[in-house]
Amino acid sequence: TLIAQAQSQSAAPAAPQEYELGGITISGVQYLDQDILKTYTGLTVGQKITIPGEDVAKAIQALWKQGLFADIQVNAEKIIGTTIFLDFHLSERPRLASFSFKGVSKGDAEDLSKKVPLIKGKVLTDNLIINSIDEIRDFYDEKGFTAATVNVVQKKDSSLRNSVSLSFIIS
Repeated sequence: TLIAQAQSQSAAPAAPQEYELGGITISGVQYLDQDILKTYTGLTVGQKITIPGEDVAKAIQALWKQGLFADIQVNAEKIIGTTIFLDFHLSERPRLASFSFKGVSKGDAEDLSKKVPLIKGKVLTDNLIINSIDEIRDFYDEKGFTAATVNVVQKKDSSLRNSVSLSFIIS
């Protein structure tokens, strides 16, 4: 039974019911520690929770705040009497496999590599991309090129699971 899914709207909510939390599992992750993720939810085995209710919503919010996931779903794996077992199915954001700068000199590309906050293997967030674009624009503003534009192209990288390559196209 799907209890909650981030980024979607559900039909009319079921009547709230109190359960004892019998267990928490984490599924869908490849690189992250499941025990730490369970801790992030703020839920503990034996805790009384209401479903639907704020406990699961707060757990989802706490996981979202980590900035590591593209999707979060919470399912009731099983219900025995008034004991519920929850599974948090998490879809990790992709990781950065590589990045490049197009339309610039080799020297500028080397300077940008040092200035832009990109690290191979790091979780790729929208904020990281925006900060990188801002750094590139600042770099060219300081050189007197105030009309520089930056476009970003993301491509899945087949060399690593769940990874992407970024190309910054600068003109």
